[in-house]
Amino acid sequence: MDGEREITVNNVGKRTGEEKIIRETVSGTDVTLSIDKNLQITVYKILEQNLAGILASNLINAKSFDKTHISDTSDIRIPIYDVYMAMVDNSVIQLDSLYDADATELERYIAKVLQEKREEVSEALRQELLDGNTKYQRLSEEMQEYVSYIADQSGLLNGDSVDKEDDVYKRWQAKSQISVKEFLTHAIENGWIADGVIESERGYFTTDEMFAFLIDRIGEKIADDSEFEKIVWKWLLFENRIEGRDICLLLYDQQILPAADDDYEKLASGAIDAFSFIKKKIEELKITPAQLALDPCSASAVVVQRETGRVLALVSYPGYDNNRLANQMDTAYYNRLLHDRALPLYNRATQQLTAPGSTFKPITIIAGLQEGVISSDSSVLCDGVFDKVFPNLKCWKHTGHGNVVNAPAALEHSCNDYLCEIAYRLGTLNGLEYTDRAALGSLQKYAKLFCLDRKSGVELAESKPHVTDAYGIPSAIGQGTHNYATVQLARYVNTVASRGNIFQLSILKGTADRDGGLEEKAPVLEGRVELPDAVWDTVGAGMVQFAQNNSVLRDMGIGIAGKTGTAQESKNRPDHALFVGYAPAEAPEITIAVRIANGYGSSNATAAGRSIFNYYFGLERQEDIVTGEASQAHNTRTD
Repeated sequence: MDGEREITVNNVGKRTGEEKIIRETVSGTDVTLSIDKNLQITVYKILEQNLAGILASNLINAKSFDKTHISDTSDIRIPIYDVYMAMVDNSVIQLDSLYDADATELERYIAKVLQEKREEVSEALRQELLDGNTKYQRLSEEMQEYVSYIADQSGLLNGDSVDKEDDVYKRWQAKSQISVKEFLTHAIENGWIADGVIESERGYFTTDEMFAFLIDRIGEKIADDSEFEKIVWKWLLFENRIEGRDICLLLYDQQILPAADDDYEKLASGAIDAFSFIKKKIEELKITPAQLALDPCSASAVVVQRETGRVLALVSYPGYDNNRLANQMDTAYYNRLLHDRALPLYNRATQQLTAPGSTFKPITIIAGLQEGVISSDSSVLCDGVFDKVFPNLKCWKHTGHGNVVNAPAALEHSCNDYLCEIAYRLGTLNGLEYTDRAALGSLQKYAKLFCLDRKSGVELAESKPHVTDAYGIPSAIGQGTHNYATVQLARYVNTVASRGNIFQLSILKGTADRDGGLEEKAPVLEGRVELPDAVWDTVGAGMVQFAQNNSVLRDMGIGIAGKTGTAQESKNRPDHALFVGYAPAEAPEITIAVRIANGYGSSNATAAGRSIFNYYFGLERQEDIVTGEASQAHNTRTD
């Protein structure tokens, strides 16, 4: 129990009286976690190595990448200039240090160039606001970025006052046939400007006078705005007034990389170019995915003891040093974490919800078997497109799988057509025309049977899961509106591995008894999924066949049962990569769930899963698993 004390201080916080104890602190019972420290650390490193490998493999030596012409998000590439910018955006490189009294020669040079550019931009903006009335579309891309920031992100507007249905506001949001001058003038006339932005002793102004005051205020705001300075920095890079080599050398000047690094001289002499240098440092984990906060920069994994529901590892990448936040908090460190674009304070394992993708397919198979719309031996012809409903849904293998001979083969090949056919039959159970409502009802029933509508029970902040409630056919393959955390997928696959036991997951092994010994917490069996042995056998066989047919999982020296998943969230970002599985397949000891957000291909999550299995069962030497270097990325999907 927390204690309480009373301290008297004056108006500047100085103590002026004696400290008075109101309530003494009472120590609680010591707690022992079920977390395996070495496994936890190893899984964290595995995820970091995989993320670095994905980043490095998709890096290209270009200023930009046009995402509008791609049909597959796995084709998205990362231009090196995104990396240069990321190091500034995420405060790896400190712009404030450029102006320090002890700044290096390179820092002083960059500060001079940056200041010159800021003055140029400030004058160009002033001229546009005063004398120009250029429609947004006719502005240069650079000027568009500046005026958008000023109007939308600099705090000029009072969001509560803005009429979102106003025609001028809508045109500005659409950036259609409107100038920034027209928009800001309209904002003044309608009282949308935030309090304190325009101040004067006089009581009344014309719109023109207020606009003149506003321009002066804009100039003052952008002069001190670090976020605006980052936009200016970007365009300095694009103009080559600051070069990639300068960014790389700054990493040494600001002691982000050690001065003894062998690559410094190569970089300084031109023996290695900036692109090759950055790629090498990412591959060596000298520049980490967490520092860059680019896609992908985050991942999570959960390892569960199958027979108890105890969590052996629960990893969210990137993480942080919680020792620096305990007792006397390191406030500077906390503020850095708070503003880190990689969001290290956000627990991806328990709080990040995404679609499960094809990791959900075993439940659809179970629903089909239990509702009698398929048998274990049912076959379906896959031609690459499921076209019984509109819009059509493509199989991930666009050429089709041909005749998928039975339900285990449907999981082995992760055939979308087969799973969509199950959903279609569930939607026509009463002999009527297909309805989404009927299909969704069955899928929801079996998702809830596996407790995917509930939190896992782990003693940490956890987001509430969401079982799909729309789009019956896509829902059968883990799309629709399904949303689950990694820890919830781990409990689901643990239920499959234990053939029906639903444990409440826990990170607590036990508490100290009066004698200092350990009083173990008993596993909590929350429920049972009662299915015929034939159904469990069918799903288990399919997951084993999937692993045996998977290039990453085959030939591991131990029986693996698994299922991958790919979940698309945006057409402009790589898909999420997922893997769930258990081992040994014939007598499971552990179950795992892995998610790499924006991880390109499900095989990348599978590779992380393979490494976790290899470490836990001692199938590879630790030094061959945790190498301290980027893992090879696969970027392919098998689902």
